[in-house]
Amino acid sequence: MKKLISIFLILILLISASYFYAASAEGDFVIEDGVLISYNGSASAVTIPDGVYYIGNNAFENNKSVKSVNLKNKVEFIGDKAFYNCTSLSYLEGAASVSSVGAFVFSETPYINSASGDFVTLNGILLKYKGASQNVTIPDNIAVIAPYAFYDNTKITTICINENTFSIGEGAFYGCTSLNSVTIPSTVREIGAYAFYNTPWLNSNSGQLIVGDGILLSYMGNEENVKINSTVKRIAPYAFYENKNLKTVYFSPNTYIIGLRSFMGCENLTSISVSDKVQFIDEEAFAKCTSLKKINIPKNVEHIGKGTFAGCISLTRADIGGKLKKLDYGAFAGCTSLVTVYIRDNINEIGNNVFWGCDSLKKIRMPENVEVIGSGVFGNVPPALTVHSASSSSQLKDLCSSANISFSGEYGDVDNSGSLDIKDATLIQMYLAHLYTFSDEAIEKSDANYNMEVDVDDATFIQLILANLN
Repeated sequence: MKKLISIFLILILLISASYFYAASAEGDFVIEDGVLISYNGSASAVTIPDGVYYIGNNAFENNKSVKSVNLKNKVEFIGDKAFYNCTSLSYLEGAASVSSVGAFVFSETPYINSASGDFVTLNGILLKYKGASQNVTIPDNIAVIAPYAFYDNTKITTICINENTFSIGEGAFYGCTSLNSVTIPSTVREIGAYAFYNTPWLNSNSGQLIVGDGILLSYMGNEENVKINSTVKRIAPYAFYENKNLKTVYFSPNTYIIGLRSFMGCENLTSISVSDKVQFIDEEAFAKCTSLKKINIPKNVEHIGKGTFAGCISLTRADIGGKLKKLDYGAFAGCTSLVTVYIRDNINEIGNNVFWGCDSLKKIRMPENVEVIGSGVFGNVPPALTVHSASSSSQLKDLCSSANISFSGEYGDVDNSGSLDIKDATLIQMYLAHLYTFSDEAIEKSDANYNMEVDVDDATFIQLILANLN
């Protein structure tokens, strides 16, 4: 009898184990390139599969079953609302690799709601402030203030951020309607969009507001022409967002980061002077600046984000180059007045849809060493477009052929050597001095700087290119 009972108990355990395994099977997870897109299981204890480094937005949202999650010390990023409203989730382990979290990741969970203490943290990230104090000092063990960590806290009046904190997330103090004093140390390197939106501290400032280590957090003035102070090193996300008065902006020679959507929708902005120190221009930084006419990306820029100039319908010319390696997705999409584009040689990748809908394009100078060309680069552009390049890339030539676009040699290469050299500059100077005769083709190719005319600036342009000064 005892033997039968033992066998029966073993069968029950095996059935239970198989049921639990089924609930946590690989089929419960939707994973793409290391990103956990969604979890569709009903297990109470979930272990994140190997290979996942990012838990995507809303991946577990509204899951009522999960009580504990093991990240296995391999997950680095957790997206917006990843565990939002998981009403049974109370335990998280293996979070030592987590360095960044999105907005409201654990909101409406016992993990937040039942946590003890004023500061709810995860691996040095302040997820939520639950205290009732008016005067708050961020503890020394906090490196990152998560997005919306103090959201709509109407009691806090002063905040002092410690020198170990380097990042303040998007909307971190959004709606703190009593906050009138903020101390930000120079160690803070990042301030997210709307971090202090609708706070007395921000609203009481006029003109340019510079905080921390040279971060221009927000511009609230009405001036048409703005010269950014020389102390500014970074333009925060949304700093000038949809400012209707701004017409001209002169960047500080010390500014090296232009943040996410920082000038997006500034519909009267006609001119920008980007200094040579700028290295990083984030996504949609100048998108929908519908009056912007020309742009020169200086030589030290290393990154232009997706859609940086998308929808700039008055933009006629763009000079792009420097240390930039890639033109990202849709960088100039919808720039319907864009006629000429000069891309310098460091760029080796042209992303998807970069020039989609640029239906006025006539000339594009492509870099010689372009290796990757995305889909839709020339989507909905006119057949009158000519691509100029010294590149021997069959991909580029095939792309032009399939889009019925003309392909020609390097502009400025008047001696047809296959590349620019000092002889080209000399020949142009001799032609302008009536000491040398050009064929019609050579005259057309003499317009090295794409300004639609042949002049001494073309020879100078070639010399600057050769000296790596342009």
